[in-house]
Amino acid sequence: MTVFLFFLGLFFHTAATVKFLDTTSLEESQTLHGVERAAGLGTTKLFVYAPKFKSQNELSLWFSNLTAAAERSPRKTDEPAEADVFFLGIDTCCDINWPSYDAKLTSSENYVMGTPQSCHDTRPKRLEDYLTHDAVNFQLDGSSPKQAKYKRRGYHLAPDCRSYTEIPDAHKQNRQPLVYTAPSFGFHDGNFIQGLYVATPAMPLASLSPLGGVVECGRTKYFAVFKGTDDHPTRHRMKALNNGRDVRIELRSGKVPCVSKSCGDDDGYKELMENAKFSFVVRGDALYSYRLLEAMSAGTIPVVLSDDWVLPFYEAIDYSKFAVLLDEAKVENAESILRSIPDKNVCEMRTEAYRVYKTHMQTFDLQLETLMQVFDRRQAGTTFPPPKTWSAS
Repeated sequence: MTVFLFFLGLFFHTAATVKFLDTTSLEESQTLHGVERAAGLGTTKLFVYAPKFKSQNELSLWFSNLTAAAERSPRKTDEPAEADVFFLGIDTCCDINWPSYDAKLTSSENYVMGTPQSCHDTRPKRLEDYLTHDAVNFQLDGSSPKQAKYKRRGYHLAPDCRSYTEIPDAHKQNRQPLVYTAPSFGFHDGNFIQGLYVATPAMPLASLSPLGGVVECGRTKYFAVFKGTDDHPTRHRMKALNNGRDVRIELRSGKVPCVSKSCGDDDGYKELMENAKFSFVVRGDALYSYRLLEAMSAGTIPVVLSDDWVLPFYEAIDYSKFAVLLDEAKVENAESILRSIPDKNVCEMRTEAYRVYKTHMQTFDLQLETLMQVFDRRQAGTTFPPPKTWSAS
């Protein structure tokens, strides 16, 4: 559910300016820059096209934050001939659930302009029009002199935060590299194409962190936890794991997660997550789960039960160092599998999960930089393979 666009276009310096919501604090920005100085930037450069938010009257809060991150990215170049990646100046994401999970499709609650419904309904035409008339480096069969001027075409990114649906006229026509990014693609259901798509994370809905802001492995109340809705057979089967002591599985009926505004602040989710060694990240209606980043942010080991989910940024992040992937068919054996992991390894994995969250996932800036690292690794041929299910060996 994720990627970006920005503004400051090729021939569009006079375009109307839209004020973007930027929730990144000065401290977070300094942390981002510190990571960049320590690790060094890769060679991938991005170019930000001119925005059309105001004329199209569609812009989600999620997308506006990403846009602000792109504008301040050290990867950005004002020269399209230098760019490898291009961000479109329109909101193709059409996010529904951030920052308020239970906002209505027709509500402007999560939007600067427009609504999730209007954004989604107009998306195919808006994308097609933008690629045809505004994205001057997106060559259409090389027929336009204006477009043909730019030999280095690169990848044009189109985020899809509603990946139950397709974005797709431009992709189906197979005219140019139009790279889709989303949080819920699966390997085996025919909707993930290696090299064309980039799996990206869903921003957390709950604000979590290890107690004291540091992972202290000796101060853990629970062994493994899950709290959420009983809306999928795999979740329903998890009830058998609950022992009422250090393995806590709390399920309820309904569709709205208790991290949302309708459940109040004192539902126990935060207390469970911040006091556990392992947190189950179990699929619901979709393959992806907001709990992945929430588990990592709490300094717990994510235990993923979602067959075929393409984990976010897996090409740039080694999940084998901090996550446990289990087949959904093995949910009843999950506790015994987890208890077989030595305490020393558990501590190292928890520490690594929190580190990866802080350096790759915590802010829009970090997610944008990690996306660029995916392209760095693709160009260098050093991407990590897809994570494998857990093996004791």
